[in-house]
Amino acid sequence: MQKGSVNHQRDHWDATYEATLDFFGHEPSEFGKGAMRTFQANGAKKILELGCGQGRDTIMFLKHGFEVVALDYSEAAIRHLLEQAKEAGTREEAGGEGA
Repeated sequence: MQKGSVNHQRDHWDATYEATLDFFGHEPSEFGKGAMRTFQANGAKKILELGCGQGRDTIMFLKHGFEVVALDYSEAAIRHLLEQAKEAGTREEAGGEGA
């Protein structure tokens, strides 16, 4: 993928997430819930979440005791996620494109 395409995508998602704080909703996704059950069944403790968006699944993972490193190239998404993690009383490491 060309650098310009990545920048265009990042700009698109930054604008989208800044305009709508709950673009995908507040509730965890069905995929995230299923992944959590699989992680629990297999004794996973740490999760690397790529493309975490605004963090609706990330927050669920944190609340269930997982150690999560969440990455997204949208800085706006990461800012929102960190605010949610703080409000939920969870700790999280998160990174944007340069992380």
